[in-house]
Amino acid sequence: MKEVFEGKIFEECPAGWDQRLDKHSWLRENVLRASKYRDIPFRLVVHKNYVCCEYTKNINLFTFGKLNLTIPVTFIAMPFSIDEPGFSGDLNALIDDYRRRKGFYLLLNLKSIDSIDKRYPKGNTLMTCIFENSFKSFEDYILRLRSNYRRRINIALKRGKSLIIRKINSRDFDDELHRLYLNVLGNSKYPLETLDKGFFQTIESDIHVFYKDEKPVAFISTKRVDNTLHFLLGGMDYTVLKELDLYYNMLLHIVRLGIEQKCKKINFGQTGEISKLRIGCTLEKRYMAAIISNAFLSR
Repeated sequence: MKEVFEGKIFEECPAGWDQRLDKHSWLRENVLRASKYRDIPFRLVVHKNYVCCEYTKNINLFTFGKLNLTIPVTFIAMPFSIDEPGFSGDLNALIDDYRRRKGFYLLLNLKSIDSIDKRYPKGNTLMTCIFENSFKSFEDYILRLRSNYRRRINIALKRGKSLIIRKINSRDFDDELHRLYLNVLGNSKYPLETLDKGFFQTIESDIHVFYKDEKPVAFISTKRVDNTLHFLLGGMDYTVLKELDLYYNMLLHIVRLGIEQKCKKINFGQTGEISKLRIGCTLEKRYMAAIISNAFLSR
């Protein structure tokens, strides 16, 4: 007798969703409400032993190689780019249930794969950049850097001296700022979604805008959860990137915010590892695992 998938699929958060999340703050209903402002819809799955978020996108199976085989893949992942898994509950129960469905399912940003059966393909995904904060002030941070890193950061601060940084209300996030986000998205090697400006207006994050001669040239969106400050997303004007050392100044402002807020950690997310290592981050591994009904694709 064929086994039947037991998860129940919803288009909206069902009753009691938040109570099923344990400590997974990023899957809460208020975050998912903001995540509706994306180009690809997502679904929510509820099972007695797990809950998760999923969405389907056509991708090249050989993204990191030279071949091209585009197929529909269902990601079990957060509906926007953050380095958290897209499920809460029993991982093995989720895998056992999903193997009953036809298709290709990919679990992203797992923090461990030790408990996953060897039958399922597993591997590394992009690492996360973590900044451990033990500094009394931003000035203390600068003084305690290695001399070559301190020199590089002082150059960046000097180049960005003309920048004015202001915190804005999320509701004031407009089309001009959204175009800065699209600039960054357009330069990303592996974009999984495109977020509308409504996401930034709804996510309840802190938005800091960088102005040059009263024109916005960059922004950062950060959100504190417990004792960790998370860098969510940002945008910038690439025409002044080098002139103002814009990317470094964005990263350094996040460091300043984390120190001022006395956060234990700053999560700088994935990508841009070289620059983030130079400001003092370390790398944490993240993993992915596949659940594939087709034996050829599994191989």
